[in-house]
Formats: sequence, structure tokens, C-alpha cells
Amino acid sequence: MGSLEASLLRRYAAPERRTAVLVTAMSAREGRVLPRWPEALGRAAEAAGGRVVRQGRNELVALFASAEAAAAAAARIHREAERTLPGELGLHSAFHSGPVAQRGHDVFGDTVNLTAELASRARDGQILTSHETASGLAPQIRAAVRALSLAGRGVAPLGELRWQELPAGDEPGQRPPELRLTYRYDTLVRRREGDSLAIGRDPDCELCVDMRLASRRHCTLERRGDKVFLRDHSTNGTFVTLEGGREARIRAEEIVLHGRGWLSLGVSRLLAEELVEFRCE
Repeated sequence: MGSLEASLLRRYAAPERRTAVLVTAMSAREGRVLPRWPEALGRAAEAAGGRVVRQGRNELVALFASAEAAAAAAARIHREAERTLPGELGLHSAFHSGPVAQRGHDVFGDTVNLTAELASRARDGQILTSHETASGLAPQIRAAVRALSLAGRGVAPLGELRWQELPAGDEPGQRPPELRLTYRYDTLVRRREGDSLAIGRDPDCELCVDMRLASRRHCTLERRGDKVFLRDHSTNGTFVTLEGGREARIRAEEIVLHGRGWLSLGVSRLLAEELVEFRCE
């Protein structure tokens, strides 16, 4: 395999990391067409802090920082469907937490496959999870899970989340802050606590840039709680401009990003041919 192919594989096949996966499948009663509901499910998942990675006419796949967040999102989705279209929209869901690998914008691995399998076994109105995931849930959510016995089906012990028993207060009320980076035609979004990404000329960087004065691994950005931190690792520094503010040069130090702004790598924004735009919202 040539060096170019190897670099592309490293870039698009990231290491596995533990993630909670939610799969929700939908069907309209009596053949009724509900064209806006796939988008509505996606918005509900994002409002609960999820990142939608697949969205089709009948299925949604989203990633969450924790199994509790995935459980609360599933409950929110089912509750909203029941409130808006009672008895007309059939939803069945599953969530499971485990190692997930990403290639490009898609995810794969045993965790994704198991979650999809559980969702396919769920009846309309059900939210299933694995016994392993259920046992690690926070007490207030675990109390709403009942054990299921599916003997002879070749699957591990399961649990059903009785979403009707979850108080509305257990659902996230607001979408957590997200980091959005745009360079040329590429946009990256990070929402999860501890999420980080590297920017630089190296193809292994999550955001690979073609800027002459940028270092191979120029800077990293990381979400910690409700803040986004930028740390410079470069030779020439990172020039940061917040919307409505003055440009600041960061070199071998850290700065908190907020609102909207621009990053110029290795040279002032006034002299740069290209910029990286960021939004922290």
C-alpha cells in the first residue's frame, strides 16, 4: 500500500472510542405519509445533545456522550411522537454503549450492529437496551428499566426502558454548547465533553489544511464542560479573531474560544489567503 493510501486510511478510519449509540426506526400507520418526521426526529436527537450520523426515511442513528443522554433522547423522541401524532407514528428504538469506530462521516463496529439489531427486535413504542448498558445507567433512569427474557433468540439479556415512567425533568432541556469549524467546503462539529480535534497540514489531523505557514500539527481544540479551549503547538503561532474583537496571537499557550470568529495559522488574518471559521454555540 502506498503512502498516500495509508495516510487516507489513517485519516478516515479513526481509532475506536466508547460512545452511546441510539437507533430509532419509524413507520406511519395505515400507509400514511409523514415526510417531515425524519427531520423532526433528527432535531429532537440534536436538542438532547446527540450527533446524527445517519438519517433516512425510516431510520435515525445518533451518537451521545453517555448512555443516560441516549436514554433521555429516546424518551424525548417517543414522548414527542405520542404527544403530536398519537397512535399514528410507530417508533421503536434501542440504545447501547460501547466502542465505536468512525470512517468519514459514518460509524461502524459491533456496538452499532448490536444497537441496530436491538432496534429491529423492539415493538412499536418500545425502547430496548442491553443488560450491560442498563446496569451502568444512573439510578433514576435505571429504575425505569425492566428486564426482558428472550430465551432462544441468541442475544444477551435485555432491558426495556419504560419511557413513560421517566419524569420530564430527566430529559435534557437544552442543547449543549457545540463547536463548529468550517474550512473551505468542510465543516466539523463537536458536542461531547472531552471531544478534541487537531488542525494542521498532517493528513492525520481531523481538520487537514493546505496552508503554507501552518505546522503539521498546528493547534488542538477541546470541549471541556461549557467551554472550548484552543492550544497552540506551532512554530509561527495561531492568530485568533473573535467577531467584533481584535486579533490575538497565541503561541505555545491556551485560550478560550466563544461566539464566532476566525483562526489564521502561522500568519496574521490580514495577510492570510485562507481562514478557519469557528462557532461556539
